[in-house]
Amino acid sequence: MTNSQNDSNAVEATPRGSSRRWLWCGAVLLAAAGIVYWNQTPVAVEETKQKLEFNFAGAGTGTGEVGANRASDAAVANPLEAAPIIKGGITDLLNDHPIAAAAHPLDPLLLIAQRGLENLRGSLRDYSATLERQERVGDQLLPAETITLKIRQGLTAEQNGGQAVARGIYTRHEAPASLKGQEAIYVEGANDGNIVAHTTGLLNLKRFYLPPTGFLAMRGSRYPMTEAGFEVLIQRMLERGQRDRDFGPCEVRVDRLATVNNRACTMFEIVHDKQEGPYDFHIARIAIDDQLNLPIHYESYTWPTTADGKPELLERYTYTDIQINPGLPEETFSPDNPAYQYPKR
Repeated sequence: MTNSQNDSNAVEATPRGSSRRWLWCGAVLLAAAGIVYWNQTPVAVEETKQKLEFNFAGAGTGTGEVGANRASDAAVANPLEAAPIIKGGITDLLNDHPIAAAAHPLDPLLLIAQRGLENLRGSLRDYSATLERQERVGDQLLPAETITLKIRQGLTAEQNGGQAVARGIYTRHEAPASLKGQEAIYVEGANDGNIVAHTTGLLNLKRFYLPPTGFLAMRGSRYPMTEAGFEVLIQRMLERGQRDRDFGPCEVRVDRLATVNNRACTMFEIVHDKQEGPYDFHIARIAIDDQLNLPIHYESYTWPTTADGKPELLERYTYTDIQINPGLPEETFSPDNPAYQYPKR
């Protein structure tokens, strides 16, 4: 073969190989665009499939509404004379530490949260649940999402018979339809600290390794994936509660006979009348499951923007189908799990 023939073949091969490379790059960029637009959806309305019943007016339950159900006159007149309710859980601390007798109305709730965190760290190894969440990100309220959640608690070698266990999180979107099937995995200390994620459908071409607090991973979320689960929720409750206690007064109401999806709960409502100092919500509600001793529901609202306006939802999280200590296998937190829909690499 002559040099001129070699040159001709090289000239012909270069565009063909270049085209293939550009096709592959285009496919990857298209998939990346799918990642960018996860959760980018039309303006939503406040919605939930969960059944919440609470009544801050005293005994019994009812459907609670923002700003409604003030304590009854009798309860206000004799706040310490109500008969104690014994449930056998951490909220029984209210019997010896009633809100009406506290130096600050948040003190009993902080005590309960601290006890709950201690119990969780002493007995909870892993769990699975279904999470319904709806969040306001920036000025936009996003549609409600349903997420399958599996979490493994991180354990030190001392806590686990000489072998440390890394904290692991697996999520799969079940709703809305635009997100259905998307999966993400985070294992503390693995994958260079990144989340391993994938899209679905025609865009499911490649695994993506995303920094948890990076633009792509945070798109459409108020918090990074690393903050999922009960332990971080309780920690944030303690941090916010102590911060608000240190700043000033607030109102705290409680219903010992509340239910969330027919599970017996104690529901707390915290109200900041004025938007001042570090306060970042007007109304917040926390429901603690009286059997599991876990916060299975949290919601918070903004201050009204007009004199006759209503508070607007900031965030809502409800846990259902909770399975405690199911013994999740190691492959639960691997993208190579054959039960998952991750592309090969």
